[in-house]
Amino acid sequence: MHRLRGADAGFLYAENPTMPVDATILVEFAAPDPGAGPLTVEGLRRHLAGRLDEIPSYRWRLRRVPLGLHHAMVVDDPDFDLDYHLRSATVEAPGDAAAVDRLIGVLAPRRFDRRHPLWMATLIDGLQGGRQGLLLQFQHVFFDGTAIGTILSRLLGDAPGDPRADAAPYRPEWPSALRLILGALQDLGPTFRRIPALFSASRRGQQAAKAQAGQETLPAPKVQDVPRTILNDAFSLDRVFTRVTVSMEDVGLVRRAASATVNQVVLASVAGALRAYLESRSALPDRSLIADVPISTRPEELPPSVGGNWVSHFKTTLATDQEDPWKRLQIICTGSREARERIVLEGAGLPAEWLDLGLPFIAEPVMRIWSRRRRKHRDTVEFNALISNVRAPAAPLGIGPSRVDAIAMSGPPLDGAGLNITVATFGDDLCFAIQANPTAVDDAIELAGGIRDALAELVALAADHH
Repeated sequence: MHRLRGADAGFLYAENPTMPVDATILVEFAAPDPGAGPLTVEGLRRHLAGRLDEIPSYRWRLRRVPLGLHHAMVVDDPDFDLDYHLRSATVEAPGDAAAVDRLIGVLAPRRFDRRHPLWMATLIDGLQGGRQGLLLQFQHVFFDGTAIGTILSRLLGDAPGDPRADAAPYRPEWPSALRLILGALQDLGPTFRRIPALFSASRRGQQAAKAQAGQETLPAPKVQDVPRTILNDAFSLDRVFTRVTVSMEDVGLVRRAASATVNQVVLASVAGALRAYLESRSALPDRSLIADVPISTRPEELPPSVGGNWVSHFKTTLATDQEDPWKRLQIICTGSREARERIVLEGAGLPAEWLDLGLPFIAEPVMRIWSRRRRKHRDTVEFNALISNVRAPAAPLGIGPSRVDAIAMSGPPLDGAGLNITVATFGDDLCFAIQANPTAVDDAIELAGGIRDALAELVALAADHH
C-alpha cells in the first residue's frame, strides 16, 4: 500500500466526461507459424496470470481518503478479477490497417471504473493475413511512458526474467476510513514542511532561467503567442485514430545532416504535415503553431518501474509560419533545445513536487472550475498539439508463438487541444500514432500521410546539407 504522488493524482483530477486521460497501445502480432494456432482470450489470460507478480500495478486499485484530506492510497485490489480486464473484438472486413484504426477510435475513449484496477486488454481478431492485435489501455494515473515501456517488456518478453526489485506477490488490503484519515494526517506534516525548500528551489530555478533568457535565440512561447486553430475545436468524447510508420534510417539521415535529435526531426515532420493540412483548409494561422512536448524527469538512480509518472512538459514553436522545410527544421532545433534547457534550469521535477500539495479537497474543485472556463473561453488556448516520443522495448517480443511485429502508442487528446501525436520506436521503425477529436482533425489519414511526405521532403533536402 502506498500513496499517490501529486503528479499521479493530477491525472485523476483532470479527467472529465469528455476527456478520459488514458494511454492506448496497439500491439500487432504476425500470423503464427502453420499449426501453431492464433492467440485466444484464454491463452492471454494464462499468460497474464503468470506475469502478474512482475507487473504489480496491474492489481493496484485506488482507495480514496475521506474528506479529500490527501491523495488516494494505492492497494492491491481485494476483489481482483483478471477476467474483468480481458475483452475481445473482431475488426470489420477486410481487416486492413484502416479498419483496425477505426475500431481503435471507437474503443479509445474509455473511462475506467475506479472500483477496479485501471487497465484493460482487448484481443483483436480478423486482421488481414491471419494477424492479430492486442489493445492495451491504461489510465494515466499509474503509468507514464517509461512505466508503460517496462510493462510491455515484462508482459511480452520471452521470459519473466530475473526477480525484480518492484515485483510483488498479491497482498490484498482494504484499509478502514479511520486508518486512511490517520495516515493522511500523519503524512501532511512532512508534505507541508517541504514548502520552504520548494519556494527556495523554485526561486533559484526562475532566476537561472531568467539569466539564461538573455542568451536565447527564441523567446519562450507565451499563452498569448498560441494561435487558436481548428485543432483546438475539441470538446467531445468522439475520437479518431490512425498511424503511419516511417524508417528510422530516414530519420537518421535527416538527424545527422541537420545535427538534430530524433525528437527534433519528429517535430519537424509533424510541423510540415500540419502546415500542409491547415493550408489546404485555408486555416493556417500567421503565427506559428505551438507544441506541448512531454519529457521524462525520472531520476537515473531509480530502478525500472511499472508504475508512477515522472513527466514534465515544455512548449516550443513548430515554425509553421516558415515556408522553407529546412529552415523550419533549424528553427525547431533551436526552439526545442532552448525550451528544454529552460525547463531543466527552472527545475523539471519541481511542478510535480508542488502538485503533492494540491490536495483533493482543493484540487478537484479547481480542476472543475478550470474545465468550465476552458469551455467558456475557447479563444484562449495553451498549445495546438501534444507531441510525445516513447521508446518501445526491443524485439523480440511475443506471447507464445504469436510474435510482435508492430507497436503503436497513443495518448489522449484534451479538451481545447484535440490532437495528440505519440511516436513509438520499435526495431527499425518509427510509428506516428494520431489520436484526435474529429472536430479538430476531420481527416486523420490525410494528416498521417502528410507526416510521411514531410519526412520524405526533409530526406531529399538532407543530401544537399550533409
